[in-house]
Amino acid sequence: MVSTVAPQGAKVDCIGSPWSSAYQYPRTSRIPADASNHTRLSRLRTPTQFPADFIYILNSTADPDQYYTGITENVRVRLAEHNRGGCLHTRRWTPWRVIVVVAFASGERALDFKRYLKTGSGCAFAARHFR
Repeated sequence: MVSTVAPQGAKVDCIGSPWSSAYQYPRTSRIPADASNHTRLSRLRTPTQFPADFIYILNSTADPDQYYTGITENVRVRLAEHNRGGCLHTRRWTPWRVIVVVAFASGERALDFKRYLKTGSGCAFAARHFR
């Protein structure tokens, strides 16, 4: 479980990934602060309502030594595209599974982090912390 601090200072515990049913999004101004009905809140807050870029790391189930790092706005659609063989770089090792997703509010920061993960020290960092 990862603890994060929401932009307005409210503490939010995030379990799983942004599309997981257990993921809790930070409160927004249009939702009352005292609203405690999680079902109602989860219906109002979907990943598409928060513009973000996601960095994802895939692992091949056919060859567990193969990893792929990418960036997208919709991880589910991108994973389906990889598994369909729509990407030349990953077609050879299908099917894939997601092992890490990191969300960024800024596309520029997401791209910088993706570039870092593809460097030598970034690969070592990913191997230590994500794999």
